Amino acid sequence: SYGIDLSETAITAAKKYGVNCEVKDLFELKANKKYGAACLFDTLEHCYRQHEVIETVGKLTDVIYILNPEPSHGRYHTREFTRQQLEQWMLKLGWRVTYSCLYCADKSSEKHFFKFER
Repeated sequence: SYGIDLSETAITAAKKYGVNCEVKDLFELKANKKYGAACLFDTLEHCYRQHEVIETVGKLTDVIYILNPEPSHGRYHTREFTRQQLEQWMLKLGWRVTYSCLYCADKSSEKHFFKFER
């Protein structure tokens, strides 16, 4: 497995658990390498270029796992999706839901977990 993040703090924390990862921008990855899957956990709602993120990830894999929080008008959120909005938006981009479930880390944070495939 391999992970990237823009946050040095996140990468440092992940490396403490033995994760092979580095500080890197998604748009810097080479599209000539294919990955088994991509995980966007609590990520998409923070991105300004959401369509480009999915398009770029689609060049790297045919499977995307997304953990999507319920809209909360978060201070650092650029665009939030309800469960249905995310499913419809991804379908328009050529991705279909093959698995989804409700995930609650605690009572205050309801999220939806998805597996999308092309």
